[in-house]
Amino acid sequence: MMQQLLRVRAILVLAVRRLLAQPLLTAATTIGLTIAVALIMTIPIYAESVAFRILSERLIEESGDSNRPPFSYLISYLGSFNEPIDWNATEDLHSYLREQAGNDLGMTVTQTISHFETRGVRLYTADETVYDEDNVLDFVSFGTTDGIFDQIDLVDGRFPTPADASPDSTIEVIIHEEFASEFGIQAGENFLAFNWRLTAEDILQTTPVQVVGIWRASDETSPFWFYRPVVFEDILLVPQETFLNRINPYSDDELYLAVWYLVTDGQGINTSRVDDLIQREADTENTIDQLLPGTTIWSSPGDQLRPYQRIVRVLTLTLTVFSIPIVALLIVFLMMIVGLIVDRQRNETAVLRSRGTTPLQVIGLAAVEGTLIGGIALVIGVGLASIFTQLIGSTTSFLDFNYSRGFIVSFPPTIGWVAILALAFTIVIRLLPTIRASQHTIISYKLATSRLLDRPLWQRLGLDILLLTIIAYFYYQVLQQGSLINVEGGVSNIEEAYNQPFVFLLPPLTIFAFTLFILRLLPRILSLFAWVIQWTNSVGLLIVTRQLERSPGTYNLPLILLVSTISLGIYTASFARTIDRHLYEQQYYRIPADISLRVFNINNTFGGGGEDQASVSIPIMEYNAIDGIDAATRFGEYVASAEVSSRRTQGKFIGIDREVFGGISFWRPDFADYRLGYLLNALATQPDTVLVSADFLESSSLTVGDFVEIEVTSGGEDVLLNLQIVGVIDYFPSWFPEDDGALFVGNLNYLFEQAQGELTHRIIARINDNFDEVELRRSLIRLGATGIFIDEPFTRIEREQARPERQGLFGLLSIGFVASSLATMIGFLLYSIFSYQKRYVELGILRAMGLSQNSMMFAIAWELGLLILMGLSIGLSIGLLVSAMYIPYMQFVSDLSGVVPPYLVVIAWEQITQIVALFFITFLIIMLILIAILRRMRIFQAVKLGETL
Repeated sequence: MMQQLLRVRAILVLAVRRLLAQPLLTAATTIGLTIAVALIMTIPIYAESVAFRILSERLIEESGDSNRPPFSYLISYLGSFNEPIDWNATEDLHSYLREQAGNDLGMTVTQTISHFETRGVRLYTADETVYDEDNVLDFVSFGTTDGIFDQIDLVDGRFPTPADASPDSTIEVIIHEEFASEFGIQAGENFLAFNWRLTAEDILQTTPVQVVGIWRASDETSPFWFYRPVVFEDILLVPQETFLNRINPYSDDELYLAVWYLVTDGQGINTSRVDDLIQREADTENTIDQLLPGTTIWSSPGDQLRPYQRIVRVLTLTLTVFSIPIVALLIVFLMMIVGLIVDRQRNETAVLRSRGTTPLQVIGLAAVEGTLIGGIALVIGVGLASIFTQLIGSTTSFLDFNYSRGFIVSFPPTIGWVAILALAFTIVIRLLPTIRASQHTIISYKLATSRLLDRPLWQRLGLDILLLTIIAYFYYQVLQQGSLINVEGGVSNIEEAYNQPFVFLLPPLTIFAFTLFILRLLPRILSLFAWVIQWTNSVGLLIVTRQLERSPGTYNLPLILLVSTISLGIYTASFARTIDRHLYEQQYYRIPADISLRVFNINNTFGGGGEDQASVSIPIMEYNAIDGIDAATRFGEYVASAEVSSRRTQGKFIGIDREVFGGISFWRPDFADYRLGYLLNALATQPDTVLVSADFLESSSLTVGDFVEIEVTSGGEDVLLNLQIVGVIDYFPSWFPEDDGALFVGNLNYLFEQAQGELTHRIIARINDNFDEVELRRSLIRLGATGIFIDEPFTRIEREQARPERQGLFGLLSIGFVASSLATMIGFLLYSIFSYQKRYVELGILRAMGLSQNSMMFAIAWELGLLILMGLSIGLSIGLLVSAMYIPYMQFVSDLSGVVPPYLVVIAWEQITQIVALFFITFLIIMLILIAILRRMRIFQAVKLGETL
């Protein structure tokens, strides 16, 4: 036993020493593995965290206007559905809910509140003698709620004291301030509660009541209020002792409503417990019904738990697919780093094999090294995964982490298995190149070294050409159907896009295929460079170029990293900019300004007249005077029809104030063949002019300058206009051709003149940073408005940006791009350093033969610069090509109204410039490091070392 322990200790010591002998490679491997592990673990953590957030939000929405926390249960017995009952009938259920229900539900109960009410009674003044419906103040009930006196403030009076047990004693109550205000009740006044269901002989037919206090809620948003405080307005609140001693003893059916409110902390809810929690809730409800028949769970998390389970599954799948390109790049980086490690150890491994060490022992030693590095990567990766999850949860777009909403990180129950898989992944990455190296002795190692100039396996098998062929087939399908997703009606909805995440793999696969294919052609390009250089006196440049031409295997992995990272970054940035811009433009097209206002008199909207008759006319100058509004204008939209050649065309008439419209409304140059200013000036030539949609002009065989008769309908009133066509437009804000038909844009003042009065319209405005919606409403109310409807684009934009699928997509791609860029920089640095070290002897001999130090440094700079320049050029070209190929077909919109306005591809030139600058800086840093190493070169050492390196 001791011998085995010593053997294990010796292996661990040897593994640690081997790792410490190559600190740079070990650190790079640890960094790469840590990032890879963190990304792998981020996916299930983010999916669980987002699902938990969505579950909480939906439970809050389900609770309506109440303040119930998301993980709470509302259990009720309703006398209206069953029969009124005696207090004593609730005792068993009351004890069960307080003592056992939490365990049965599988949740930790943090608060239990019970509420009881009697049947409704009529409330009369104390001196009333005729108890009919004409004299009644209101219908009320007696009620008691656990702890409610701690949640209210007294506006007047005091808290009630428990009533005597005598059946004719006065019951002290407190009432809500709204109820007191409505009926003019003050503290200290006496009343009679009359139960008309009882006979005159019944002692409880009339009950003397004294209002001793008037209350309001201390905090209406407190989670204590399982119902809104306004619900308690018609309840005469009494202490529980009054219920037990004064009301209960004299009736067998005093309870008409019984409510139990259980608040839990929601801890422990995850996908593995969904089925169990749902079953527990069903079993608990059966128990509740047995203890008090007719009692049910009215509100609980149960209804949302199954969708929660589905959300986690879908998000996990979606994000896994999204992460494939990034993880693939990290694997390439790790393969390169591990390859360098194994290459550095090849000679040592060959010597060990020649001295009797078995391949299994060599592999076992590598496995120990992989386990040590993997363990470190796993520990750091868990914390890094939490940070990544927070970043993804704050993502608004690619490399934009500005979403301010709080994000709680939740670990799924499967995180342990994910950690084990991540550790296994790190070990496998370490072992794969070692397995091949362990087969070599010194002799076979030297023979294998001579074959390192062969083309890589994927080129010999033609995998790049096969992949390009497959990509070409799928791209042909995209061209045929006009979209990456083929849906009925031809509109790609954002929901369908996120539910089919594999469509997002096609562009990265295309990038990878192009990269591999161009690397196949690269030696020929380098051969052309060498042919040009041979006509110069630059011996160092020629040697370096020939070296790159003859040994493409040495730089394939660094170039794959560089080209793929740049291409994927360009494509992702352009895709994000495109759909971000379309999101903004789509919402501004709908509004079509910073805000849209409909101002009306709400009191008139219930008389059947509708909004048209209730509109309030406020002069535009009043809107412009409101702080926060830069400019405002009227904007009218009406149903319209035009008759041309005995054919009537339905459409939409939009009336504008052409003087200010251009400075307020959203507009894009492709909406018409002419600039907006030209079109507005055309409307100014005469008041009876109109702009029409191109489709209408074509279908009606009219031309600019012709007259068209248009009938405008508003609020049941028809206005006939004879207008001259002065311009043609393809799109106009708030006009959707499929829904609205033809479009007519004219002067709003002329329409009002012909209608002999203002028709209903809205106000659109441009706002500034001083805008305050509350102050705007106050200003408009002072100007006579009683009803104000405000619409703006920002809320919908923010809601779309907060979609978990969208955040997951751009969050993962953002983090992945940063990670792959870091990996690329580290990879090129290590490639340059170790490439230089491998050719240490060769450079030393060239130095001894008379090659100047400046020429040598220039040759090294040429090698590195040539690779980075080719990588940047190829990556830039592929990124732009793939963006042009796929982004036009990724027309994912937020609703089914179609792609209106048209979808425009935006190339992210700013991000492209930053990417190029990033790698240019990388080149400079690496060059400074290499120059420092070259200046320390000792020629005699390089020549003396010879084959020992």
